[in-house]
Amino acid sequence: AKDDIGVISAATAEILLLSIETLVNDNVETAKRVEPLEQVIDRLKRKIKHGHISRLREGDCTMELGFILSDLLTNYERISDHCSSIAAEMIQAAEGKMDIHEYLELLKSGELNDSRYFEEKYDEYLSRYDFPKENA
Repeated sequence: AKDDIGVISAATAEILLLSIETLVNDNVETAKRVEPLEQVIDRLKRKIKHGHISRLREGDCTMELGFILSDLLTNYERISDHCSSIAAEMIQAAEGKMDIHEYLELLKSGELNDSRYFEEKYDEYLSRYDFPKENA
């Protein structure tokens, strides 16, 4: 569990840095790297929760520690969601549009020019922050 927390902490630190750079430098290209990483963080959260359930079943963890883990994961996800909103707003503002939810949905569905870049960055972040198969 400590290793899992280290992985999601590193991913969250990176998404924060990307978001700060996006804001400080008004950098749309950096903003485009945020959403793929946000999706990886969502996936990490799910995998960490499944790992905790496995440890509970095997008697290697406790419910009490699970509450702490759940709080941490919820906050990491919340941070990444806020970073995603910031980046999407920056991208939409640069394009003269303002509907971030529609933009994010179209991006993830592959319907935008940026969708290929999104997929490439998602795969890159996934390989960087994914767990070994036994934690899946």
